[in-house]
Amino acid sequence: MHACVFMATVAAGFMKTFKLNVLYNFDDSVQPSSLPRELEETWPESIQEHTYQLLTGWLFFRKVAVEFSRVEMPLDGVATFYESSAAECLMDYHRFERYLASRGRRFRPLAINPAQVKWPERSLELARYCIESLSKETQLLEDLERLSALAEKHCEFSLSENIKSKILRRKAQSQKNYIDLQQVIRNSE
Repeated sequence: MHACVFMATVAAGFMKTFKLNVLYNFDDSVQPSSLPRELEETWPESIQEHTYQLLTGWLFFRKVAVEFSRVEMPLDGVATFYESSAAECLMDYHRFERYLASRGRRFRPLAINPAQVKWPERSLELARYCIESLSKETQLLEDLERLSALAEKHCEFSLSENIKSKILRRKAQSQKNYIDLQQVIRNSE
Protein backbone atom coordinates (compact mmCIF):
# COMPACT_ATOMS: atom_id res chain seq x y z
CA MET A 1 0.00 0.00 0.00
CA HIS A 2 2.86 2.37 0.74
CA ALA A 3 4.28 1.75 -2.74
CA CYS A 4 0.99 2.83 -4.34
CA VAL A 5 0.92 6.04 -2.29
CA PHE A 6 4.55 6.72 -3.19
CA MET A 7 3.88 6.16 -6.93
CA ALA A 8 0.81 8.41 -6.80
CA THR A 9 2.86 11.16 -5.12
CA VAL A 10 5.62 10.85 -7.71
CA ALA A 11 3.08 10.89 -10.55
CA ALA A 12 1.37 13.98 -9.12
CA GLY A 13 4.71 15.76 -8.77
CA PHE A 14 5.63 14.85 -12.32
CA MET A 15 2.33 16.15 -13.69
CA LYS A 16 2.76 19.43 -11.79
CA THR A 17 6.29 19.82 -13.16
CA PHE A 18 5.12 18.82 -16.63
CA LYS A 19 2.36 21.46 -16.63
CA LEU A 20 4.90 24.13 -15.64
CA ASN A 21 7.39 23.06 -18.31
CA VAL A 22 4.83 23.05 -21.11
CA LEU A 23 5.21 26.81 -21.22
CA TYR A 24 8.95 26.48 -21.92
CA ASN A 25 10.89 24.97 -24.78
CA PHE A 26 11.92 21.44 -23.78
CA ASP A 27 15.09 21.62 -25.90
CA ASP A 28 16.36 24.42 -23.67
CA SER A 29 15.81 22.45 -20.48
CA VAL A 30 16.86 19.02 -21.70
CA GLN A 31 20.10 19.95 -23.43
CA PRO A 32 21.47 23.38 -22.61
CA SER A 33 24.17 24.73 -24.85
CA SER A 34 27.67 24.11 -23.56
CA LEU A 35 29.35 26.46 -26.01
CA PRO A 36 31.11 29.57 -24.69
CA ARG A 37 29.30 32.86 -25.39
CA GLU A 38 31.78 34.06 -28.03
CA LEU A 39 31.33 30.80 -29.93
CA GLU A 40 27.56 30.66 -29.62
CA GLU A 41 26.85 32.47 -32.91
CA THR A 42 29.88 31.92 -35.17
CA TRP A 43 30.90 28.36 -34.36
CA PRO A 44 27.70 26.49 -35.32
CA GLU A 45 27.51 28.54 -38.53
CA SER A 46 31.09 27.57 -39.43
CA ILE A 47 30.29 23.91 -38.88
CA GLN A 48 27.08 24.26 -40.93
CA GLU A 49 29.10 25.73 -43.81
CA HIS A 50 31.54 22.84 -43.66
CA THR A 51 28.79 20.24 -43.53
CA TYR A 52 27.25 21.83 -46.61
CA GLN A 53 30.58 21.33 -48.39
CA LEU A 54 30.64 17.73 -47.18
CA LEU A 55 27.17 17.06 -48.58
CA THR A 56 28.01 18.61 -51.95
CA GLY A 57 31.23 16.57 -51.94
CA TRP A 58 29.22 13.43 -51.26
CA LEU A 59 26.94 14.17 -54.21
CA PHE A 60 29.92 15.02 -56.42
CA PHE A 61 31.88 11.85 -55.60
CA ARG A 62 28.80 9.68 -56.12
CA LYS A 63 28.37 11.20 -59.58
CA VAL A 64 32.03 10.60 -60.43
CA ALA A 65 31.77 6.98 -59.24
CA VAL A 66 28.81 6.44 -61.56
CA GLU A 67 30.70 8.03 -64.45
CA PHE A 68 33.70 5.76 -63.87
CA SER A 69 31.38 2.76 -63.78
CA ARG A 70 30.32 3.64 -67.33
CA VAL A 71 33.90 3.55 -68.64
CA GLU A 72 34.70 0.76 -71.05
CA MET A 73 38.38 0.82 -70.10
CA PRO A 74 39.38 -1.66 -67.40
CA LEU A 75 40.25 0.64 -64.50
CA ASP A 76 39.71 -1.70 -61.58
CA GLY A 77 38.75 -0.06 -58.33
CA VAL A 78 38.48 3.53 -59.55
CA ALA A 79 34.71 3.69 -59.15
CA THR A 80 35.05 2.00 -55.76
CA PHE A 81 37.63 4.60 -54.75
CA TYR A 82 35.21 7.41 -55.54
CA GLU A 83 32.39 5.60 -53.74
CA SER A 84 34.58 5.37 -50.64
CA SER A 85 35.32 9.11 -50.91
CA ALA A 86 31.58 9.76 -51.01
CA ALA A 87 31.12 7.54 -47.95
CA GLU A 88 33.88 9.44 -46.10
CA CYS A 89 32.10 12.73 -46.77
CA LEU A 90 28.88 11.31 -45.39
CA MET A 91 30.63 9.93 -42.28
CA ASP A 92 32.31 13.29 -41.64
CA TYR A 93 28.93 15.02 -42.03
CA HIS A 94 27.43 12.65 -39.48
CA ARG A 95 30.33 13.25 -37.07
CA PHE A 96 29.84 17.04 -37.18
CA GLU A 97 26.09 16.64 -36.84
CA ARG A 98 26.59 14.60 -33.66
CA TYR A 99 29.11 17.13 -32.35
CA LEU A 100 26.64 20.00 -32.66
CA ALA A 101 23.89 17.90 -31.08
CA SER A 102 26.18 17.06 -28.14
CA ARG A 103 26.79 20.78 -27.66
CA GLY A 104 23.08 21.47 -27.45
CA ARG A 105 22.68 22.97 -30.89
CA ARG A 106 20.02 22.12 -33.42
CA PHE A 107 21.23 21.02 -36.82
CA ARG A 108 19.10 22.68 -39.44
CA PRO A 109 18.49 20.83 -42.71
CA LEU A 110 20.48 21.84 -45.77
CA ALA A 111 19.51 21.87 -49.42
CA ILE A 112 22.20 20.26 -51.55
CA ASN A 113 22.96 22.02 -54.80
CA PRO A 114 24.27 19.84 -57.64
CA ALA A 115 27.91 20.04 -58.70
CA GLN A 116 28.75 22.97 -60.98
CA VAL A 117 30.86 20.77 -63.26
CA LYS A 118 29.52 20.14 -66.74
CA TRP A 119 29.82 16.44 -67.44
CA PRO A 120 30.39 15.30 -71.03
CA GLU A 121 27.54 13.34 -72.56
CA ARG A 122 29.44 10.86 -74.72
CA SER A 123 33.18 10.91 -74.22
CA LEU A 124 34.54 10.44 -70.77
CA GLU A 125 37.53 12.60 -69.98
CA LEU A 126 39.09 10.67 -67.13
CA ALA A 127 41.85 13.14 -66.31
CA ARG A 128 39.30 15.96 -66.04
CA TYR A 129 37.34 13.99 -63.45
CA CYS A 130 40.50 13.51 -61.42
CA ILE A 131 41.37 17.20 -61.57
CA GLU A 132 37.86 18.21 -60.47
CA SER A 133 37.90 15.58 -57.71
CA LEU A 134 41.30 16.72 -56.49
CA SER A 135 40.13 20.33 -56.33
CA LYS A 136 37.01 19.27 -54.37
CA GLU A 137 39.14 17.23 -51.97
CA THR A 138 41.52 20.19 -51.56
CA GLN A 139 38.59 22.50 -50.73
CA LEU A 140 37.41 20.08 -48.05
CA LEU A 141 40.91 19.79 -46.60
CA GLU A 142 41.42 23.57 -46.45
CA ASP A 143 38.06 24.05 -44.78
CA LEU A 144 38.90 21.39 -42.19
CA GLU A 145 42.15 23.18 -41.43
CA ARG A 146 40.19 26.43 -41.01
CA LEU A 147 37.79 24.70 -38.60
CA SER A 148 40.67 23.21 -36.63
CA ALA A 149 42.34 26.63 -36.26
CA LEU A 150 39.02 28.18 -35.21
CA ALA A 151 38.48 25.42 -32.65
CA GLU A 152 41.94 25.96 -31.15
CA LYS A 153 41.38 29.72 -31.04
CA HIS A 154 38.24 29.24 -28.96
CA CYS A 155 39.73 26.50 -26.74
CA GLU A 156 37.67 23.66 -28.23
CA PHE A 157 40.67 21.35 -27.97
CA SER A 158 38.73 18.09 -28.13
CA LEU A 159 37.24 18.95 -31.52
CA SER A 160 40.53 20.34 -32.78
CA GLU A 161 42.35 17.13 -31.86
CA ASN A 162 39.54 15.06 -33.37
CA ILE A 163 39.84 16.95 -36.65
CA LYS A 164 43.61 16.68 -36.68
CA SER A 165 43.88 13.03 -35.71
CA LYS A 166 40.99 11.46 -37.60
CA ILE A 167 39.81 13.68 -40.39
CA LEU A 168 42.88 15.59 -41.55
CA ARG A 169 45.01 12.46 -41.78
CA ARG A 170 42.35 10.68 -43.78
CA LYS A 171 41.85 13.65 -46.10
CA ALA A 172 45.60 14.08 -46.63
CA GLN A 173 45.90 10.39 -47.52
CA SER A 174 42.91 10.67 -49.81
CA GLN A 175 44.47 13.67 -51.55
CA LYS A 176 47.67 11.68 -52.12
CA ASN A 177 45.59 8.84 -53.57
CA TYR A 178 43.94 11.26 -56.00
CA ILE A 179 47.30 12.43 -57.28
CA ASP A 180 48.41 8.81 -57.75
CA LEU A 181 45.13 8.00 -59.48
CA GLN A 182 45.57 10.94 -61.82
CA GLN A 183 48.99 9.59 -62.84
CA VAL A 184 47.53 6.12 -63.52
CA ILE A 185 44.73 7.54 -65.65
CA ARG A 186 47.09 9.74 -67.66
CA ASN A 187 49.28 6.71 -68.36
CA SER A 188 46.28 4.64 -69.45
CA GLU A 189 44.95 7.19 -71.96
